[in-house]
Amino acid sequence: MAAGVANGLPVISIMGIVQAGDAGLVIPANSGWNTLKDVKGKRILVASGSGTAPYLDAFLKAGGVSREDFTIINVDLTAQAPTYISGGAMARCNSPSTSCHWSVKIARRKSFCFPMSGCMSRAMA
Repeated sequence: MAAGVANGLPVISIMGIVQAGDAGLVIPANSGWNTLKDVKGKRILVASGSGTAPYLDAFLKAGGVSREDFTIINVDLTAQAPTYISGGAMARCNSPSTSCHWSVKIARRKSFCFPMSGCMSRAMA
């Protein structure tokens, strides 16, 4: 960006909204879950090639759980949202900034997110 400005190019800078990262576990808002331990035994969708998948184990460990506490379902990224919305799983590991928006605005499934950056904060996305 600095090089563009130095060369007289019109440059617009846009701030980052989610500066600590935008990966997390998207869950139904009416679930009553407040920690990852509350999600034990449930099915979690993970897209193997996604940007969030490599961080799943560290995220779960920070929340006091592990993969063995869940049924992890590997799906194609394009199948993740429809599977979650239809109830095929109770959680999805993805970017909450897009996942919750899609869930609420399009499919009318109000969702919350456990952000990976805060590990156990329950935040409306």
